[in-house]
Amino acid sequence: MASRSPRMRTASTSTVETVKGTHSFKITDYRLHKELSTDKCFCSAIFAVGSHNWRIRYYYEGQDPREDYVSVFIELSGDLVEVTASFELRMVNPVTGLSSPRNISSPVVFNGENPTRGFAIFVKKDDLEFSSKYVVDGCLVIECDVMVIKEIQVKETTVTSDFDIQPPPPPPPPPPPQTYHTTLEGC
Repeated sequence: MASRSPRMRTASTSTVETVKGTHSFKITDYRLHKELSTDKCFCSAIFAVGSHNWRIRYYYEGQDPREDYVSVFIELSGDLVEVTASFELRMVNPVTGLSSPRNISSPVVFNGENPTRGFAIFVKKDDLEFSSKYVVDGCLVIECDVMVIKEIQVKETTVTSDFDIQPPPPPPPPPPPQTYHTTLEGC
């Protein structure tokens, strides 16, 4: 007969706690904004995701004016603690709701040394200026999805005890002797 040896079985699950949010930055009278702006950058209002403050920075001349692209960044504002986040930036047609190709980041660390992350080469200036695809009736819309990664948690989920070899079940007990007697009398 096989001996039963107890074996403990455990399992755990690793999860990532995240907080997600979307901000839409609408620039009306886009061409007039460009003419009046002195710093070549438009900034959105500050918005909160994951207990942190963010804003969109849009450079209509691009980060490097010699390049033929506009640049878009997301900036961690306020207290510059270390935050890990991924983000997606896109331009949205204000009439159709269709968006430009998505520019998506891998998770990156924002902190006091690197509070701003984004894309220096975002959309070609000519595509933006001479196409009604993104600037419609003088309006430009930039959307930003932010996913703040709060923490990785590992939790034990189950604990069970079972056996390496299960013994066969015992045979059923024989019927009591009186049952045989009763059965024979009824014949």
